[in-house]
Amino acid sequence: QGKTYPSIEVLIKICSVLDTSSDYLLGISDKLPVKMSTLGFTDEEVRLLLQFLNLFQQNRTPIDK
Repeated sequence: QGKTYPSIEVLIKICSVLDTSSDYLLGISDKLPVKMSTLGFTDEEVRLLLQFLNLFQQNRTPIDK
């Protein structure tokens, strides 16, 4: 389908830039860190980031345990 996912290194950088946890970005936790709202993003930018994260979560493959 032409889908790719970020490497661990890229995920770490995304977490750093957004000042949030990988648990939140991966959907393990649904608790949005308050820190994101203090990074200077506009409401529209936060909406787009959350939309991207939701799309990422919907398209990931569950890990077999």
